[in-house]
Amino acid sequence: MKIIRNIKRCFSSMNYMKKLFFSYFFIIFLILMIFSMTSSYYSSKSETKQALYTARNMLHQTTEFLSYKVTSIKNIINVISADETIQTLIATSDEFTRESQNNWIILSTTAKSIMYNANTSKDIHNIRLYALEGSISFENSKEFSQLTDEEKERWNERSAEKKNISSLWLPASFFSSSDKLGAITYVKKIPDSKNLNQYLGTLTATINNSAFRDVIAQAAATLHTSVLLYNSYGETIMYHGEEGFFTPEDIEALQLQTVSDTDSELQRIKYHGENYFIGIRPISGCDWTLAILTPSSDILSATRRYQQQTLILVILLIVLLIPVLYRTSKQLSSRIYVLKEYISRAVNANFEIEPLCNGSDEIGVLTDSFNDMVRQISGLLKEQYKLGYEIKDLEFQVLQSQINPHFLYNTLDMIYWLGIDSQTPDVADAARELGRFYMLSLGHGETIVTVKNELDHVAAYVNIQNMRFENHFKLITDVPEELYSYKIIKIILQPLVENAILHGLREKSSESGTITIKARLDDGVITISIEDDGVGIPPEKLDSLLTKNEKSGYGVWNIHERIQLSYGSQYGLRYTSRPYIGTTVYITFPALL
Repeated sequence: MKIIRNIKRCFSSMNYMKKLFFSYFFIIFLILMIFSMTSSYYSSKSETKQALYTARNMLHQTTEFLSYKVTSIKNIINVISADETIQTLIATSDEFTRESQNNWIILSTTAKSIMYNANTSKDIHNIRLYALEGSISFENSKEFSQLTDEEKERWNERSAEKKNISSLWLPASFFSSSDKLGAITYVKKIPDSKNLNQYLGTLTATINNSAFRDVIAQAAATLHTSVLLYNSYGETIMYHGEEGFFTPEDIEALQLQTVSDTDSELQRIKYHGENYFIGIRPISGCDWTLAILTPSSDILSATRRYQQQTLILVILLIVLLIPVLYRTSKQLSSRIYVLKEYISRAVNANFEIEPLCNGSDEIGVLTDSFNDMVRQISGLLKEQYKLGYEIKDLEFQVLQSQINPHFLYNTLDMIYWLGIDSQTPDVADAARELGRFYMLSLGHGETIVTVKNELDHVAAYVNIQNMRFENHFKLITDVPEELYSYKIIKIILQPLVENAILHGLREKSSESGTITIKARLDDGVITISIEDDGVGIPPEKLDSLLTKNEKSGYGVWNIHERIQLSYGSQYGLRYTSRPYIGTTVYITFPALL
């Protein structure tokens, strides 16, 4: 989080051109990276699928070709073992050989010729016949031979294990004789034609390693693929790969691993700490099994090359885009700098400056808006300068208006004392009440007074009106004394009482009536009500009473506006009225001491 805050702070402190450049760079970089990752993902998926498909096909083709090789060799040996000459030769006893030496020579020569013809196959290196009895069992030549005691023991042991099997495939390591080292041997038991459950001898075919080595090597689809051909005894028939890396003993452990892959023949495993794909498939016609172990890294090597190429392309595009982004950012920000300089010159020139043309796009619209603002400010400055003298004149008039009420109040006070001296109490009382009224109106120059001050102001006004209209108006004040000290805007109640008298009570036929003032405090809000029993207000006029218009006058609206400007829109005046019964106005304001 600290790193992100530092990046934000660094970005916010950059100038506009750098912000544009890095914003464009980040967006394009993000798009290219998303494209690169998406492309790499799908290409990796496709390449992996293709590589697995190739490896699976290679496993199939190799097993099929090995099966073909095995079947071809078996067919050749089966034909030889079933030959009448071979059967006769191997069944000949010692006595027959001594009595018919020439006949035996003919039979053996014919048998050798048959085996020689089979040797013409490029896969078969040598064919040899082993007889259990008869003179052939004592001969030791290229075509006829006998087993050593060690080979007999091992041969008989292996044959005993495979009683019901007439042929065996033996690895090169099975034999100790030099002519069989490094070669694969196919062994075929020759049954007695008179008793199929009895075997007279054995026919062996030594297979050239090259017949299978090339096939095994071609099965390695990648550089580090290991290919193992082994038999049911766990003996290695043929191996291609790093020596000792992959053995038949490892197969059983690998098959026990929990695997999961979409390909049923190529399964993902963990081997020597690395990920591998393994495919195991038996070879028909023998007890061999082919296992192919391919590293996942080899499968994904093509994908990595594609990813590297994509990354190089992205980097190249970014390098090529940097000057383009810089030039674009500079071109866009230069117009902002022009506007900035224009603003500075406008301020220094007191907004007396020629308009700036800066294009017609968003920046141009912003410039035009600033040009309009400059013209308006310039006009306002001129108007302000022009009105400066008028303001001074108004200040003088205000000062004069403050002097005139004081002068009037002092004059009324003098008239009051002259009335007392002249023994004219009515004149004295009128002068006294009028002087008191103006004294309360002045309020010592303050705009905020107490509720008590406002009530006294109303009482003085009603007394003066009663002197004028022969006590036609009765004022009832029902305000708790604890509310007297709360503050209120000056000259709020008196104009409303004056409206009640002039437009309510005076409109009655008797031209008289009662005005009742009440007050209460609820939840920090003071509500004062002024109720009269006058003629009331028509509904159509009542709706527009608190709006500013010439017909309804400005007094009530002015009071309502003053309260809201001072305390907020939730306060002000509210009227209720019933025609010919009376009107009540409610004044609400916050309780402030």
